[in-house]
Amino acid sequence: MKRLLLALGLIVALVITGCSQDEESTEDTKDNAKDTEQTADAKETQVALLDVQLNLTKAVSSYQQKINTYLSTSQDEEATEEAIQTAKEEAKTAATEANDLLSNYEIEVELPEETKEQYQAAISTLNSYYEQAATALDAEEVDFSEATATWDKFQEQIAEIYEAADLMVPDMAGALS
Repeated sequence: MKRLLLALGLIVALVITGCSQDEESTEDTKDNAKDTEQTADAKETQVALLDVQLNLTKAVSSYQQKINTYLSTSQDEEATEEAIQTAKEEAKTAATEANDLLSNYEIEVELPEETKEQYQAAISTLNSYYEQAATALDAEEVDFSEATATWDKFQEQIAEIYEAADLMVPDMAGALS
């Protein structure tokens, strides 16, 4: 009788152990599926962010290049007054056109809603930069300090978005040059 009870006890112990391992295995499989799904979503977000950056860069870089040309020409000691004025007029036109473009700019890539809102806020800040640049270029004495501070804010906003997505933060000044 003792042997029968001992054998029965061992069988019950083995069955219980086997069932608990199946439950753990099922939970591990569910966790792995969740991790895989989150990783796929993160990769999709990263790709989408790079697409948004590419689209924004394509849309705005030609305008920023004209502003950069004016800034470098105005600092060039060998530049003529006529060259500086021409560059200033082109930069002012570019800033106004960039402002108009960004006022209606839509992100056409699918992003998580929060990320999209953050990026739209950064684009709004970039739009403010172009408004301030146009105003500065309209003045008798050009002072880009306010526009530069706004540009720095734009770069910080972009940095937050890319860091949250585990991407390298782009240098937007370099990207738009």
